[in-house]
Amino acid sequence: DVNFKNIRINSGEDNYEISNVSTEVFRSRGWEKDLDFKTSFASLPEMDLVLVLDITESLGDDFDDLKRLSKSFINNITGASPGTEVGVVAFGNSVQSQEINPNHQLSMNFIDGLRQEQFTKLYEGMDTGVDMLATTIGKESKVMVTFTDGRDNFSDTSVNSGMVRDKLLVPDANGVNIQSYVIGLESRASVDQPVLESLSVNGEAQFPYSLEGLDNSFQSISDAVGSSFQITYQRNTQPLTQTERLRFVIKAKKKAGNSSAD
Repeated sequence: DVNFKNIRINSGEDNYEISNVSTEVFRSRGWEKDLDFKTSFASLPEMDLVLVLDITESLGDDFDDLKRLSKSFINNITGASPGTEVGVVAFGNSVQSQEINPNHQLSMNFIDGLRQEQFTKLYEGMDTGVDMLATTIGKESKVMVTFTDGRDNFSDTSVNSGMVRDKLLVPDANGVNIQSYVIGLESRASVDQPVLESLSVNGEAQFPYSLEGLDNSFQSISDAVGSSFQITYQRNTQPLTQTERLRFVIKAKKKAGNSSAD
């Protein structure tokens, strides 16, 4: 079996669901359907998920809305994928964490108990999230969603964006890579967009300007995370005498909530 994991198909803000996959092989006459071997696909519903949340005072009165939206995001993900395990990291003057756990209520309670702090340990917060995901084994998908409304101003000098990015690029012992999504809220303070984009490894960065936009960003990421698939190509053990050229032909449809199109 040859497995291609964490495949997502999107166009702009639209995410797609795979409905069929076939394989073609290049012969002397051109591309032909591969009728000898089997190709299958499956969604990846179970994952390890870590939310990394900015709890600084710059959020002002929006802090309670952030907590509400974060809990709603967890509910959306775990409602669609009950086997998902969740952890939370909060950063301000310090870094606090709730370890990854199948009991989602622990994450909810942790978020409820958060209080605002003055400074921003963004890189240390993300580094903690990466370490939490790096040590878990068994899930086919690992996702980290980071929210901030400002720039790092309090992390230890030994922890920087380049170091965090390098760690995000390393797969775990089973070859699973972390999908890093970053949301930078522009309405309260200036975020460093190039840095946040560099930290959205295997994911994406979004920069909303309002609470409504933040809500939309959480929903968009929820849709994207739920649109991951694995394609498996199965063949026999006969040795190949020369290189074979293969290609997948994927039929996909926009997820519900988008305009209908294939």
